[in-house]
Amino acid sequence: MSLDLFPMGPPTNPSLRSLSAETLIQVMSYLPLRARVNLSSTCKQLNHLTYNSPNLWRNILFPKGDPKINDAVVATLVRRITRCDAVKELRLDGVGVSEQGVLLLLDHFGHSVEHLDLSFHFDPFLLPHEQPVARFAMHLKIFSLTLGYHQKFDNMPPTFKEYSDNNLDFFNQTHHFHDRFLRTDMDSFVSYFEHYGLPTQLDDPPLPRLTSIRIVSHVPDGSTVHYLKKLRVLIAYLSGYDLARGKPA
Repeated sequence: MSLDLFPMGPPTNPSLRSLSAETLIQVMSYLPLRARVNLSSTCKQLNHLTYNSPNLWRNILFPKGDPKINDAVVATLVRRITRCDAVKELRLDGVGVSEQGVLLLLDHFGHSVEHLDLSFHFDPFLLPHEQPVARFAMHLKIFSLTLGYHQKFDNMPPTFKEYSDNNLDFFNQTHHFHDRFLRTDMDSFVSYFEHYGLPTQLDDPPLPRLTSIRIVSHVPDGSTVHYLKKLRVLIAYLSGYDLARGKPA
């Protein structure tokens, strides 16, 4: 799959290819995402250098408010970028990425991400429980329950991608844990997990280095505030925080 949403750039000037790899990486580090992808498509040398240079992807900052950045673009980039520890920051604001795309990004970069910034926009044609922030909260809840369930029985936990590819199976596996009336405060989550004998802390969290999160939902009437609160608790759990300790500092 090619990034057809990013128009192909003109052929690369031969003099550019004469530069050292270190110089090219430094030049490309200043380019925005579209320009970087376009430049990488001009020749095999630059393509290889772009997607095999972890430092170029230290901060995955997708263009703000660009609906053309969708799940297909994410899938293409993730498949090309070498899995590494260089990516420390992930921001998504006003892009066309669904919860499935976010899960794919977390699967590829979650082991190294330290700051997560997610901004969910409002769709006037959807009910509150159908909004993107609500769907993402539902998936993270099922994923968290799945990880707790697997840890309880010493089973190998699924990855974000494995969950995304088989989320209905995991939903059915944990359906007896579901409580749609679950409150969003930390104490309620602790009681909920302890009631079912699930661990309040993960031994092998999928977001082990995450230290800060920012989650915003641009919903005019505030009807999704409880989803934001739930997400903050769930993400804390997925980062290895012990919910039994109370609110993180």
